[in-house]
Amino acid sequence: MGSPLFTSSDLALCPHGGRVVATSHARVLASGVPVVTLFDAGLIAGCPSVAGDRPNPCVSVQWIGVAARVLIDGQPAVVQAGAGICIASDRAPAGPVSVVAGQTRVMVR
Repeated sequence: MGSPLFTSSDLALCPHGGRVVATSHARVLASGVPVVTLFDAGLIAGCPSVAGDRPNPCVSVQWIGVAARVLIDGQPAVVQAGAGICIASDRAPAGPVSVVAGQTRVMVR
């Protein structure tokens, strides 16, 4: 079974509930929305994480779940399964991106 492509309108969260905001300039659309590629920006808004006594929110995403044979403008397309790892403000990995809702029409095997 394949995994759906990840688009810039898919709802994804950091492990602490912050929302992933993905930007894509790809010309390829899935359900009318640009598909996110490996080198597109992924930022996190509203992460409430605290490390000890200081804030340490998730701030960005490192995309790791990419399609092996689907390239968009020469870059691998991000898939919903294992989409990425959240990076905290101290630059340490903070946990996986959790895709809550996304497009289901375009699948990659």
